Amino acid sequence: MKITLDMSISKLLDAFDREFGVSLGIYKGAHKSDNIKLFEISDPRKSQKAFIVINKDTSVESAEAMFRNTFGIRVQIKDRNGNTVSQESTLGGIRKLDKGYVDNENNLLEDDNSSNDESQEEESKKKKRKKHIF
Repeated sequence: MKITLDMSISKLLDAFDREFGVSLGIYKGAHKSDNIKLFEISDPRKSQKAFIVINKDTSVESAEAMFRNTFGIRVQIKDRNGNTVSQESTLGGIRKLDKGYVDNENNLLEDDNSSNDESQEEESKKKKRKKHIF
């Protein structure tokens, strides 16, 4: 995803949600910004032709630093529920962690905990069967 300063904030927020399944808080100073173009809140000392490219393998920490270093804009990446996420997480990884995530091929990816519980139950049953054999 290529992000330029002539992009409106509402377009950026929609694109982030669609592409990565995360929300993006955009701030200018301590105040949350309104629906304006990015260049209106960027640092005037930064190049107006600057852009950043973010993909599903970009870490949260890197994405936030790109906005800060390239545009002079402070952002915070959050999950769909508005909770902050680990700085080490990748943007694609956050989407997969959301329970009930549907990938591009419409496959429902279940919560990792439910599949772990099932595999632990199966493992327990196998151990019990082995005990009965001896």
